[in-house]
Amino acid sequence: MDTVNPEHTKLNRIYLWANNRSMGTVFLKWLSLLPNSQAVNGMFTSCYFYGPESRWIAKDISYERSSETNLPDYPFVYDASNVTYRMAKTNLESDYPGKKYLFCKDLPYCLFHNHKLIPKGFRHTFLIRHPYRMYPSWKKAFGGLFQESSLNEIIEKHYHHMYNYKEQYEIIQYLQNNPELGDTDPVIFDADDLQNHPESILRQYCQAVGIAFTESMLQWSPGVEVVKSWKISKQLLGGGIHESDYAFYRTAMESSKFLPPKKLPERCELDEDILECADIGMPYYEKLYAMRTLRP
Repeated sequence: MDTVNPEHTKLNRIYLWANNRSMGTVFLKWLSLLPNSQAVNGMFTSCYFYGPESRWIAKDISYERSSETNLPDYPFVYDASNVTYRMAKTNLESDYPGKKYLFCKDLPYCLFHNHKLIPKGFRHTFLIRHPYRMYPSWKKAFGGLFQESSLNEIIEKHYHHMYNYKEQYEIIQYLQNNPELGDTDPVIFDADDLQNHPESILRQYCQAVGIAFTESMLQWSPGVEVVKSWKISKQLLGGGIHESDYAFYRTAMESSKFLPPKKLPERCELDEDILECADIGMPYYEKLYAMRTLRP
């Protein structure tokens, strides 16, 4: 069994794998409020969409917003167009002097099934969300970028048939079968459980990853101030947070605590294209839900 660099033991490394529109960004915001922490938002995600080895099919879509020159001058912003997947892995495994915690968040499908890229020395955690919530939110947030009118057409044409849940499940299996990565018992929790029982789930999460929980962690200040300390590509910063009034992450940036969820939609209330996607993702979501390690 490979050993982790002794220097890494000084730094508590935590990875969050969350699907599109599954509360991953607000959870990263919550984590990054801890003192002496460094948050890294979407390094593999930036490689997938904007890096020199980009896997994204939608090359015909112009993201002029990603290269805006009026972005805030934050200290840890980088240009993803220069970052390869291997460089990202090396960066994530490197030392962060003066930091006690390293929190990283990514979309599982952005690994593109190359699980050898998973960095060593991390406690891996997985935030899941019911398909009847995730897919409608995904279509609402991203549907306007494409000519296709249905979500399943968008996914099949532009995202390599990546439906999110299978990719989460495969990463968990890989971790369980490769102990040299250092985490064969990853943390799995559900967004509805988190929203309905925030104190219980956050206490359990903190215990599972080695964070001291305090009740003050149940509420925080709204706004983008915390993003100043994030390591994030200028492409994600421009397109996701600082455009169109926080763009895709508006709800996350304006949050101040985890609120109870709205009623779960009934199947008859959902559009046909949403149901087609949900039916593909549901078997894996149900497996993940049954595997939850944090429960109310």
